[in-house]
Order: sequence, then C-alpha cells, then structure tokens
Amino acid sequence: MEDKDIARRPKICVPIVETKEEKILQIAKQIKTLDVPMVEWRVDYFDGPADRIVEVANKLKQELTLRELIVT
Repeated sequence: MEDKDIARRPKICVPIVETKEEKILQIAKQIKTLDVPMVEWRVDYFDGPADRIVEVANKLKQELTLRELIVT
C-alpha cells in the first residue's frame, strides 16, 4: 500500500467529553494505549473557566504526542 492510499483512508476519532480537567487528562492517558490516530476534545462539555481552554488543550497535545487533536 502506498503512502497516498493511507492518507485517503478514513480515520477513527475518539472524543473526550469529560467536564473536569483532571478527568480529561486521565482519559487522554487511556487513549494513548489505543491505536487511534485522532482525538477530539469537546470543549462544550468542559466546565472550567474559559481562560483555561488553551492550557488544557496544550496539556492534551503533550499527552497525546503523535495523535492529531481536534478541539471543538
């Protein structure tokens, strides 16, 4: 299979829909053990202050390393 064929294949995206920062990061650690290329953090579930969103997103990106992160 050529690299361009891999890029065209559908990707599985695992959502994180927790409300607390601690739990969000805990779920991210669990997701790291799975073979999934993409993670979505659903910010609309987050009940922390809005000024923490960027910091939590950065922590998620560090935790998830090679996975794509979508913040919605």
